[in-house]
Amino acid sequence: KEKKWNTVAAFHTRNPPHCAHEWLQRMVLESYDGLLIQPILGQKKPGDFLPMAVINGYKLLISKYYPRNRVILSALTTSGRYAGPREALFHALVRRNYGCTHIIIGRDHAGVNNYYDIYDSQNLCTKYEDELGIKIIKYKEPYYCSICNTITNKSACRHVSSDPDSIEYINSTKIRSLLAKGLRPPPYVMRPEVIEAIYSSNMFVPG
Repeated sequence: KEKKWNTVAAFHTRNPPHCAHEWLQRMVLESYDGLLIQPILGQKKPGDFLPMAVINGYKLLISKYYPRNRVILSALTTSGRYAGPREALFHALVRRNYGCTHIIIGRDHAGVNNYYDIYDSQNLCTKYEDELGIKIIKYKEPYYCSICNTITNKSACRHVSSDPDSIEYINSTKIRSLLAKGLRPPPYVMRPEVIEAIYSSNMFVPG
């Protein structure tokens, strides 16, 4: 009410922002009044990013690149359960209770390895959208296309079929692996400033 927002979209995450996340968030900012970015701070599996690495990455991104007064960074204290579609339902209910009108349910939301199919969470949340009381925002998986030279997805890019070698899917598992080896993802995967913010913290849950 203070911000006079009629629509508020939630973005759930357990990872620092990479460029595909940023693409999703910017798509939302074009269509809705406000964006609530809400990382989870509870227990996560070994090898996941620690809470402060996630928070520091988002503080940097929001302060330097997002419009003022349209993005709120919050935190949700809950453990990651890696329960895929059922956990996505839980995340949607929690964000409804925070006052959000919409939530982004992403590719393999709350998944682990390749246990769930890529869009299972989107499909289950859409099925129960009326009961949840919050609208589900779903996009096809974003990727970097070297021909288009941008983050896009198959709804807007022809090259995923015609030139598959030009496509690079961006995911946090690959990013964690690079950072754990002391390597830096390229700028089209993660902003260098975000990487610096992450390096300023302890990065990973110990094994």
